[in-house]
Amino acid sequence: MAFNFYYVSPKYCDYLRKFDNKVPYNNLDKKGRPFLGIVFTVGHFNYFAPLSSPKAKHRKMKNKIDFLKIENGKYGAINFNNMIPVNENDLTLLEYQNIKNKKRKYLFIAEYRWCSTNEKRILNKARNLYFSVMNKDLKEHILNRCCDFELLEQKCQEWQQIQQEEYKKGLKLYYKHHPNEYSDELEDDFDDQDYDDEPSMKM
Repeated sequence: MAFNFYYVSPKYCDYLRKFDNKVPYNNLDKKGRPFLGIVFTVGHFNYFAPLSSPKAKHRKMKNKIDFLKIENGKYGAINFNNMIPVNENDLTLLEYQNIKNKKRKYLFIAEYRWCSTNEKRILNKARNLYFSVMNKDLKEHILNRCCDFELLEQKCQEWQQIQQEEYKKGLKLYYKHHPNEYSDELEDDFDDQDYDDEPSMKM
Protein backbone atom coordinates (compact mmCIF):
# COMPACT_ATOMS: atom_id res chain seq x y z
CA MET A 1 0.00 0.00 0.00
CA ALA A 2 1.40 3.36 -1.05
CA PHE A 3 2.34 6.12 1.38
CA ASN A 4 -0.54 8.46 0.69
CA PHE A 5 -3.63 10.24 2.03
CA TYR A 6 -6.69 8.18 2.88
CA TYR A 7 -10.13 8.66 4.34
CA VAL A 8 -10.91 6.28 7.18
CA SER A 9 -14.39 4.79 7.57
CA PRO A 10 -16.46 7.01 9.90
CA LYS A 11 -18.18 3.91 11.30
CA TYR A 12 -14.82 2.45 12.23
CA CYS A 13 -13.69 5.68 13.92
CA ASP A 14 -17.00 5.83 15.80
CA TYR A 15 -16.48 2.25 16.98
CA LEU A 16 -12.97 2.97 18.26
CA ARG A 17 -14.13 6.17 19.95
CA LYS A 18 -16.45 4.12 22.16
CA PHE A 19 -13.32 2.87 23.90
CA ASP A 20 -10.93 5.81 23.45
CA ASN A 21 -12.24 9.37 23.18
CA LYS A 22 -8.95 10.56 21.69
CA VAL A 23 -9.73 8.83 18.40
CA PRO A 24 -10.43 11.68 15.95
CA TYR A 25 -13.94 12.37 14.76
CA ASN A 26 -14.32 11.64 11.08
CA ASN A 27 -17.24 12.11 8.72
CA LEU A 28 -16.92 11.60 4.97
CA ASP A 29 -20.16 13.47 4.27
CA LYS A 30 -18.68 16.57 5.88
CA LYS A 31 -15.31 16.23 4.18
CA GLY A 32 -13.70 14.60 7.17
CA ARG A 33 -10.00 14.95 7.69
CA PRO A 34 -7.71 12.67 5.68
CA PHE A 35 -5.21 10.38 7.35
CA LEU A 36 -1.61 9.88 6.27
CA GLY A 37 -0.28 6.38 6.06
CA ILE A 38 1.04 3.89 6.40
CA VAL A 39 3.15 5.74 9.00
CA PHE A 40 4.01 2.67 11.03
CA THR A 41 3.50 -1.10 10.94
CA VAL A 42 3.72 -3.40 13.94
CA GLY A 43 2.75 -7.04 13.51
CA HIS A 44 -0.20 -6.92 11.10
CA PHE A 45 -1.39 -3.50 12.29
CA ASN A 46 -0.93 -0.56 9.94
CA TYR A 47 -1.12 2.88 11.53
CA PHE A 48 -2.47 6.06 9.97
CA ALA A 49 -2.12 9.56 11.41
CA PRO A 50 -4.73 12.31 10.99
CA LEU A 51 -3.86 15.57 9.32
CA SER A 52 -4.77 18.89 10.88
CA SER A 53 -5.78 21.77 8.61
CA PRO A 54 -3.66 24.95 8.75
CA LYS A 55 -4.27 27.18 11.74
CA ALA A 56 -2.64 30.42 12.81
CA LYS A 57 -1.44 28.80 16.04
CA HIS A 58 0.59 26.22 14.10
CA ARG A 59 3.09 28.89 13.05
CA LYS A 60 3.94 29.53 16.71
CA MET A 61 3.89 25.93 17.91
CA LYS A 62 7.01 23.79 18.11
CA ASN A 63 7.40 20.29 16.73
CA LYS A 64 7.06 17.70 19.46
CA ILE A 65 7.35 13.95 19.81
CA ASP A 66 3.65 13.60 18.90
CA PHE A 67 3.22 16.60 16.60
CA LEU A 68 4.87 17.65 13.34
CA LYS A 69 4.21 20.84 11.40
CA ILE A 70 3.89 20.60 7.62
CA GLU A 71 6.06 23.25 5.98
CA ASN A 72 6.48 25.01 9.35
CA GLY A 73 2.72 25.03 9.83
CA LYS A 74 1.89 26.67 6.52
CA TYR A 75 0.02 23.57 5.37
CA GLY A 76 -1.15 22.27 8.74
CA ALA A 77 0.27 19.48 10.86
CA ILE A 78 0.33 15.74 11.55
CA ASN A 79 -1.12 14.59 14.88
CA PHE A 80 0.79 11.42 15.74
CA ASN A 81 -0.83 11.24 19.17
CA ASN A 82 -4.12 10.43 17.41
CA MET A 83 -2.80 7.83 14.96
CA ILE A 84 -4.85 4.64 14.83
CA PRO A 85 -4.52 1.10 13.41
CA VAL A 86 -6.73 0.62 10.34
CA ASN A 87 -7.61 -2.39 8.21
CA GLU A 88 -7.36 -1.93 4.45
CA ASN A 89 -11.12 -2.45 4.01
CA ASP A 90 -11.80 0.68 6.06
CA LEU A 91 -9.66 2.94 3.87
CA THR A 92 -10.56 5.06 0.85
CA LEU A 93 -7.76 6.60 -1.15
CA LEU A 94 -8.03 10.37 -1.46
CA GLU A 95 -8.32 11.08 -5.19
CA TYR A 96 -7.24 14.63 -5.88
CA GLN A 97 -8.91 14.81 -9.27
CA ASN A 98 -12.31 14.35 -7.61
CA ILE A 99 -11.93 17.31 -5.24
CA LYS A 100 -14.05 20.16 -6.61
CA ASN A 101 -12.92 22.82 -4.14
CA LYS A 102 -9.71 24.14 -5.73
CA LYS A 103 -8.34 25.64 -2.52
CA ARG A 104 -8.81 22.34 -0.69
CA LYS A 105 -7.35 20.39 -3.61
CA TYR A 106 -4.19 22.51 -3.81
CA LEU A 107 -3.76 22.28 -0.04
CA PHE A 108 -3.83 18.48 -0.13
CA ILE A 109 -1.37 18.42 -3.02
CA ALA A 110 1.02 20.75 -1.17
CA GLU A 111 0.68 18.66 2.00
CA TYR A 112 1.34 15.45 0.12
CA ARG A 113 4.45 16.80 -1.61
CA TRP A 114 5.91 17.86 1.72
CA CYS A 115 5.04 14.54 3.36
CA SER A 116 6.57 12.57 0.49
CA THR A 117 9.79 14.55 0.77
CA ASN A 118 9.86 13.98 4.53
CA GLU A 119 8.59 10.40 4.52
CA LYS A 120 11.53 8.93 6.42
CA ARG A 121 11.26 11.59 9.12
CA ILE A 122 7.52 10.92 9.46
CA LEU A 123 7.96 7.15 9.71
CA ASN A 124 10.66 7.48 12.36
CA LYS A 125 8.55 9.90 14.37
CA ALA A 126 5.55 7.56 14.34
CA ARG A 127 7.65 4.58 15.36
CA ASN A 128 9.36 6.45 18.19
CA LEU A 129 6.07 7.69 19.60
CA TYR A 130 4.44 4.26 19.40
CA PHE A 131 7.13 2.52 21.43
CA SER A 132 7.41 5.42 23.86
CA VAL A 133 3.69 5.17 24.56
CA MET A 134 3.71 1.38 24.79
CA ASN A 135 6.64 1.50 27.23
CA LYS A 136 5.10 4.47 29.07
CA ASP A 137 8.38 6.25 28.57
CA LEU A 138 6.82 9.70 28.36
CA LYS A 139 5.67 12.41 30.72
CA GLU A 140 2.14 11.87 31.97
CA HIS A 141 0.64 14.87 30.19
CA ILE A 142 1.94 13.55 26.84
CA LEU A 143 0.65 10.04 27.50
CA ASN A 144 -2.75 11.48 28.41
CA ARG A 145 -3.17 13.10 24.99
CA CYS A 146 -2.14 9.98 23.04
CA CYS A 147 -4.45 7.21 21.93
CA ASP A 148 -4.24 3.91 23.78
CA PHE A 149 -2.53 2.00 20.98
CA GLU A 150 -2.64 -1.38 22.71
CA LEU A 151 -6.37 -1.10 23.35
CA LEU A 152 -7.08 0.11 19.81
CA GLU A 153 -5.24 -2.85 18.33
CA GLN A 154 -7.58 -5.15 20.25
CA LYS A 155 -10.60 -3.20 19.04
CA CYS A 156 -9.26 -3.20 15.49
CA GLN A 157 -9.29 -7.00 15.56
CA GLU A 158 -12.76 -7.04 17.09
CA TRP A 159 -14.06 -4.71 14.38
CA GLN A 160 -12.62 -6.96 11.69
CA GLN A 161 -14.42 -9.94 13.23
CA ILE A 162 -17.67 -7.97 13.40
CA GLN A 163 -17.35 -7.04 9.73
CA GLN A 164 -16.70 -10.65 8.78
CA GLU A 165 -19.81 -11.81 10.65
CA GLU A 166 -21.93 -9.11 9.01
CA TYR A 167 -20.61 -10.15 5.61
CA LYS A 168 -21.50 -13.80 6.25
CA LYS A 169 -25.00 -12.84 7.42
CA GLY A 170 -25.46 -10.70 4.32
CA LEU A 171 -24.24 -13.54 2.10
CA LYS A 172 -26.67 -16.02 3.65
CA LEU A 173 -29.54 -13.55 3.34
CA TYR A 174 -28.73 -12.93 -0.32
CA TYR A 175 -28.70 -16.63 -1.20
CA LYS A 176 -31.87 -17.17 0.80
CA HIS A 177 -33.59 -14.95 -1.75
CA HIS A 178 -31.48 -16.22 -4.68
CA PRO A 179 -31.27 -19.99 -4.03
CA ASN A 180 -30.39 -20.81 -7.64
CA GLU A 181 -27.11 -18.89 -7.25
CA TYR A 182 -26.06 -20.58 -4.01
CA SER A 183 -22.95 -22.72 -3.87
CA ASP A 184 -21.61 -24.51 -0.81
CA GLU A 185 -18.12 -23.77 -2.08
CA LEU A 186 -18.62 -20.03 -1.62
CA GLU A 187 -19.29 -20.33 2.11
CA ASP A 188 -16.63 -23.01 2.55
CA ASP A 189 -14.06 -20.78 0.87
CA PHE A 190 -14.97 -17.91 3.16
CA ASP A 191 -14.81 -20.03 6.33
CA ASP A 192 -11.46 -21.51 5.33
CA GLN A 193 -9.76 -18.11 5.25
CA ASP A 194 -7.68 -17.23 8.30
CA TYR A 195 -8.09 -13.48 8.63
CA ASP A 196 -6.30 -13.24 11.97
CA ASP A 197 -2.99 -14.19 10.39
CA GLU A 198 -3.03 -11.98 7.33
CA PRO A 199 0.47 -10.88 6.35
CA SER A 200 1.29 -7.26 7.13
CA MET A 201 1.27 -4.80 4.25
CA LYS A 202 4.72 -3.58 3.36
CA MET A 203 5.58 0.10 3.18
